[in-house]
Amino acid sequence: MNPIEKIKNKRAPIRSAVTKLITKILNYIESNCEDVDNILELQDQLIEKELSLKQLNAEMENLIVDASELDTELNGSEEYSEKIVSIKYKIKSYIKRREGNLNVPSSTQVWSGQNRPQLSIKLPEIPLPKFSGKYEEWSNFKIQFNNIISTNSQLSSEQKLHYLKAALTSEAKNLETISDSFESLFKSLKERYENKRLIVETHIKAILNLAKLNYESAKDLRNLIDDVNKNIFAL
Repeated sequence: MNPIEKIKNKRAPIRSAVTKLITKILNYIESNCEDVDNILELQDQLIEKELSLKQLNAEMENLIVDASELDTELNGSEEYSEKIVSIKYKIKSYIKRREGNLNVPSSTQVWSGQNRPQLSIKLPEIPLPKFSGKYEEWSNFKIQFNNIISTNSQLSSEQKLHYLKAALTSEAKNLETISDSFESLFKSLKERYENKRLIVETHIKAILNLAKLNYESAKDLRNLIDDVNKNIFAL
């Protein structure tokens, strides 16, 4: 068995485990499960699987020579990566919603038993993500917008189109579509900006073109590290 096949055989059960964990987490969220600790435990397991997948994906990509085969491999890896990022975002949103529904006693009175009044803590609403047309921002925008708007069954196509148009700024706002519909506009955005090779080149250029530090500064050094880590994480 060649090295590539060995990695595929090792990776297959991990991908299967990731799918099962995501399904289990979604079931908890959809059933409005109160056991948040259990969901976080599943998330920890998911992160462990994610790290294993990243390592195996890197080994695989280093072995592949054929360009078309590499594209297929990158697309497959990206699919699982997006699923994991998406479920992490859903977990975060779910926990925020549950925290917002927690009831707390009044700070000005002492109550006991069932006569205790309940005050609901309202957290700030999640802002609509924005996309200006920068290739390196597309992936995060797509994931966030899908989680907040696209997968929301309570919204009509017309409402989704309204939110999508409101989320677009600068160059992305001028994109032309075949028809004035949510599906058409989102498809046009994917066709224009979901260029993985160009996105990779953009992040590599961002790392190579980082501003030099001309004098000692803890703040500038932290900013430099943050910029490097942001682009490495995206890659």
